[in-house]
Amino acid sequence: MLRSPPPKNSKPSGTHRPNAGSRKLSFPRRLLIHFAVACALTYGLEFWLHHVVEASGQSHNVLTQSLFGLATFYHRLVTAIPRKPSPRFTTLITLSTKSSPPGVSLFNICRERQFLGEALKSLSHAQPSVVVIDKYFGAATCPKDDPGTLNLIRGVQALCAGHTAVVVGRKVTDDALTGGGGITTYPLDQSVMFAPAATCVTEGVTNIDLDLRRVVLWWPNVQPVLSSQGPPPSLALAASLASSPALISNGRLSGWAPESPRPYVSFVERGQFDSHNVAARDIVCGAGGDPGWRECQDDELSQSVRGLVRGRVVVVGEDVADYDRHETVVGDLPGYILQANYIESLLDDRLIRPVPEVLNVLAGLMFFVAFEYVAWGYHHKRLNALKWIVILVAGTGLIIYLSVTLFGYYLNPATIGLLAVLLRLADMGLVPSREPRAGSIRR
Repeated sequence: MLRSPPPKNSKPSGTHRPNAGSRKLSFPRRLLIHFAVACALTYGLEFWLHHVVEASGQSHNVLTQSLFGLATFYHRLVTAIPRKPSPRFTTLITLSTKSSPPGVSLFNICRERQFLGEALKSLSHAQPSVVVIDKYFGAATCPKDDPGTLNLIRGVQALCAGHTAVVVGRKVTDDALTGGGGITTYPLDQSVMFAPAATCVTEGVTNIDLDLRRVVLWWPNVQPVLSSQGPPPSLALAASLASSPALISNGRLSGWAPESPRPYVSFVERGQFDSHNVAARDIVCGAGGDPGWRECQDDELSQSVRGLVRGRVVVVGEDVADYDRHETVVGDLPGYILQANYIESLLDDRLIRPVPEVLNVLAGLMFFVAFEYVAWGYHHKRLNALKWIVILVAGTGLIIYLSVTLFGYYLNPATIGLLAVLLRLADMGLVPSREPRAGSIRR
């Protein structure tokens, strides 16, 4: 006898389970485990690597940036908008084996001071806005009444006479940085005193943050420098204030305090400074006898040098292999170009405030939960899952864009969120599925 088919709204009998495509959405406990492991890896490794860098007394974080390549890529991506960084305010003067006259080098400091004095006298004719010397001049490096040091002071005086501000570097002592805890105020290395002979001189601390993506504004636990009554400014901030005294009251720097978190900055790409770089030998003129160079008079200075220098912030520094070099998000840079990048960001108002770390964690968690929801809910429809993942990434990118460009806050859910996603994908590949195959019969 033929049996009629069961009604459409009848429920299946017995213990037969629905297939994988009709299961209800649920979040496994692995979600929280994955995210907790991602947070532990991110912060644990970063804390450990920063501890290693601090213990070594170095001022860069090569290991951290090498390990967190994702963070480096993310930083370059979010800081390249809305306008591409370029050298709008600074010009470089490079002291190096190739660009300096013979005999002038870091390894002959007193003679180099003699040369700098002549170069600064020449620069005074080109009328730069500020001259920043990314060097610290030890008080006992050269003999007392050293002719080179005296000529350096005369060069600074010539700039003062031409109404050019001068910013000279000071350095926190190495012993203080590596001496451990218990220090409340860090001392500075003893340095050549340019005041009161040169009244236009200010000083800034040349030390930098371990995280090179951030610029130091003030040093709250360091002794005051010349023209500073409170926490001394960094070299970059001192130079920027010398160029634009109203900087603190305008733009994103407004309301920033010495105790505030250090802001993130964007970087000029390597090679962009090439057209704003003057070789040190082009600042002086030839002379007979020893040393073979002298100050250029007003009518002797080339028009190309004048055009690169006039009205700009001129950063003078060394480019020497294995000396004062830093691995940044745009590659290996000498210290004076790194300082020029910081100055550019300050004057161009390209500062981004770091958000409280809990917001990065929550943003990363929200991204991971949304990804998990899509992956779990559309596991049987991969094209739909891909579509929603693309929408998720695009929406997250839009939120980050608005956060950085409109509000000036550095929101970074990428490191934690994507690391958690990678752990989720690894788990999917390593743990076999327990769902029955299509058409299989459970007994």
